[in-house]
Amino acid sequence: MSDPDTIVALSTPAGASRRGVIRISGTRAIRIVQRLVRPAAALEGTWVHRPVSLSLGGDWPPVPASVFVMRSPRSYTREDVVELHLHGAPMLVRAVIRHLTALPAVREAEPGEFTRRAYLSGRLDASQVAAVLDLVRARHVEAARVAASALQGEATDQIALLRAAVLRLVARLEAHLDFTDDDAAQLSVDELTRDLAHARETCGRALESLDVQTFDESIRLALIGEPNAGKTSLFNRLTGRDAIVSEHPGTTRDVGEASLDYQGWRFTIWDTAGWRTTTDELEQQAGSLAREAAERADLRFEILDGTAERLPNLELDWAADALVIHKVDQPRRLDLVAVHRRAAGRPVLQVSARTGFGVDELLSTARRLAEAGSVERTASSLQLAAGHEGALRDIETRLGLAGQRISPAGDELELAAFELREAIERLSDLGAPVHHDEILDVLFRQFCIGK
Repeated sequence: MSDPDTIVALSTPAGASRRGVIRISGTRAIRIVQRLVRPAAALEGTWVHRPVSLSLGGDWPPVPASVFVMRSPRSYTREDVVELHLHGAPMLVRAVIRHLTALPAVREAEPGEFTRRAYLSGRLDASQVAAVLDLVRARHVEAARVAASALQGEATDQIALLRAAVLRLVARLEAHLDFTDDDAAQLSVDELTRDLAHARETCGRALESLDVQTFDESIRLALIGEPNAGKTSLFNRLTGRDAIVSEHPGTTRDVGEASLDYQGWRFTIWDTAGWRTTTDELEQQAGSLAREAAERADLRFEILDGTAERLPNLELDWAADALVIHKVDQPRRLDLVAVHRRAAGRPVLQVSARTGFGVDELLSTARRLAEAGSVERTASSLQLAAGHEGALRDIETRLGLAGQRISPAGDELELAAFELREAIERLSDLGAPVHHDEILDVLFRQFCIGK
């Protein structure tokens, strides 16, 4: 069987940068880089990190770089991997990649091919592959933290516990069915029932912590309040949009939406229609949409008109996360004591969309609330694909059916064994297959059949 192509790709973002990293993986990775590196002996050793010069030929002068060598199997792909760290000028990076890919059996990597090779080599399992994708796509620090946590193998650990529990169950039952004359194989129904309950609990815990929804990378912040509180003006100031603003109450009908990045976090800002009692059918529909958006939001900031003489009564089913006194560039008539009494310890902010006063503090407060855990919609560290959820639920069902087949009479134990073997099959879909030899190992080593 011939070796797969050696692949080359730029690992840092495209475009000008202080540093570009070119990654090469494959059986020829070290040999082809030796053709460029001066001195060539710089690549000798199991783990290498040395400054070198790259010789590109033609009119190119020697290119200063650092070389990192990770020999198989101690690399991301478990192949020989070399990284070239050099200045990130696009013309220079492209010249090096062109030079490398001009060599026989060397080509540019397809999207995701390094991670694909890591998966095929067993370096990563399916859940960790998904975590790599989540980490690449992360648009704020919490999303990156969750993806990095999943990449560390927390999902794999949970599945390993389930695998061990099911393997023990199958071995116990197979011992009883295949070696009925041996005293060591006599089945304790109570013990088997206890093991089944433990396996189901393990599966249940995995499902409880499983979030198969794609991690929503933005924090959804809804601006809510009475009509004419200046929500749309504040929305425009925050997002740089130019939504229609009017002194007439009730101008906003739909829910406006725009995204922004702030200090490593991505926010989706929702501008909602004003809430008030009205007989106008269109305004009622707008208010209904506003309430639905607020229900779905992660954070809700109630916008108060600082020029108003009274606090509005929105009849909320939940408390807003912060109160924002708006229009502070104008004479204030709103009672601050009443505002703080309503806030009951929650943040009270003062903002002017016209001047920009307090806008940074508003976003900083939203960030602090998200970091402190006020955002309840968090992703699990078990970032598995939807197919994994299906496998876990099927295993849970099979374990339940097996439990129904176990009784002191023992007349349906073969049916229970069938359900457990089906559960074993589904473990393969979780990247945790159980081989027949493993069942025999547990059978003979743990239970000492026949001495």
